[in-house]
Amino acid sequence: LDKAESTKTCRAEQYDMDMKLDVKNKLLSGQVAMRLTNETRDTLDELCIRTDATDGMAITNLRIIETSEHPEIKSKSKDSAVYLDISSTQLKPGETITLQFDFITEIPKTNNRFGYAINGDDEIYQLTFCYPRIAMYENGAWDESPYITDGAENNYVTVSDYNVDFEAPENLMIIASGNEKTEGNLTKITGKNMRQLAIFAGTNIKKDSQTVNDVKINNYYFDHEGNKKYNDMALEAAKDSVNLFSTLIGEYPYEELDIVHGFYSSAMEYSGVILMGTPDVEDRTALDEYAAFTNLSSGIAHETAHQWFY
Repeated sequence: LDKAESTKTCRAEQYDMDMKLDVKNKLLSGQVAMRLTNETRDTLDELCIRTDATDGMAITNLRIIETSEHPEIKSKSKDSAVYLDISSTQLKPGETITLQFDFITEIPKTNNRFGYAINGDDEIYQLTFCYPRIAMYENGAWDESPYITDGAENNYVTVSDYNVDFEAPENLMIIASGNEKTEGNLTKITGKNMRQLAIFAGTNIKKDSQTVNDVKINNYYFDHEGNKKYNDMALEAAKDSVNLFSTLIGEYPYEELDIVHGFYSSAMEYSGVILMGTPDVEDRTALDEYAAFTNLSSGIAHETAHQWFY
């Protein structure tokens, strides 16, 4: 993805984030520093931050690093759009500032893109569309398109680079967009040219990996003997999809593709990651017997194609 060829907007060139998952109180919190460049011809007196899937996210301690000024929250719409007053500073065409702030939000118990879910010994935190991001700015206005919970795409963003320190209990396996390395309770996540950051943290998760066309394919799944054929099929479908689309379309844009089997009614793509909903069948520990393999393979192919086309 070439940044120069995409839409001129107020771009977040980079997100630097320290995030913490509090499993006891079901909270996600952190500090965000977003480096913003005004690529438009407009002088901006306000910024619009989107909170997407979260309900009642608190944003505090706002500061522009370069000037030490503290923007105030100007207004908040019902569609997860938070406006910040920067009229005393302004962001002129071609200028860059770094906006820093803290955030905290509750994590709902739900089988959805943002939330946590439990099924017996299987537990997973699906942390997507859940951190504050800059909205798109086009034609003199900020985009307030609502975040839609189910059955719709929510990817109207430009690419950014990410540097993230993610703190979580050591018993959780951490999977994320980009490249992640976990030591103890801290996972360092880095990624370039990503449309969004997705993080998954779960228990009883196993990983199988294979490589195709120099792309590492990782399949993360809940470890149950009755799901072995199902999980093997998922890895094969991902390999075949990357191989096919790389041949027909062009080079895969990231180093890895992670398949995460979580709890969701469908499937969803993120940069370098696919969330595959575990089928809601009679016994989720016996998918070899109850699940439809055609839905699995076609779903993975569809979401893999989104790595090239959003």
